[in-house]
Amino acid sequence: NAFTRRRVSMQEINVLSTVANLAAIAYERGKMHQRIRQLAETDSLTGLMNRHAFDLHASTSFQKSITEETPLSLIIMDIDHFKALNDQRGHLVGDEILRRIAQLMQKSFEGKCFLARFGGDETVALLYGVPLEDAAEQAETLRASVEAMPWGEGCNVSLSIGVCQRSETHQSFHTMFQEKKVVRMSDMAATC
Repeated sequence: NAFTRRRVSMQEINVLSTVANLAAIAYERGKMHQRIRQLAETDSLTGLMNRHAFDLHASTSFQKSITEETPLSLIIMDIDHFKALNDQRGHLVGDEILRRIAQLMQKSFEGKCFLARFGGDETVALLYGVPLEDAAEQAETLRASVEAMPWGEGCNVSLSIGVCQRSETHQSFHTMFQEKKVVRMSDMAATC
């Protein structure tokens, strides 16, 4: 032993070995718990958070924005005529469109907000500390980027987007969500 200059006994080695094994088990369980939580909160198709994770985060952010008197904006997006696109081109094409839009969202917002797939072709971005005007500008930039993306010959994809900001009249996040305002409703069908 380097500290006492005496020989380490077999009993001490067994105790240290047991402690090391227990520490390794605890570490592996922690990693497994983290992975299970990630799987439970992530949409497997897009890699965005799922609705359950979004609901938890949104409620917490809503309360925090009241306490800290900070803006909280929400962008809600859905793909125009997505059902028709799926029916015409198949679900694999629809899945690829969802994945590409999710990647574009992640790149556009660069971790500055909480992104989630809300359901079907609907995605959301929750922007803490971002006023409505800035959120609307970011939403419009994303919408234009989606329309400018090359989707393949004869394939046009567009988004309808709603934006809102927490106000004094909102009693909960859900009342805020229901009052979203449409920034632009595309007239162009998603056709392939």
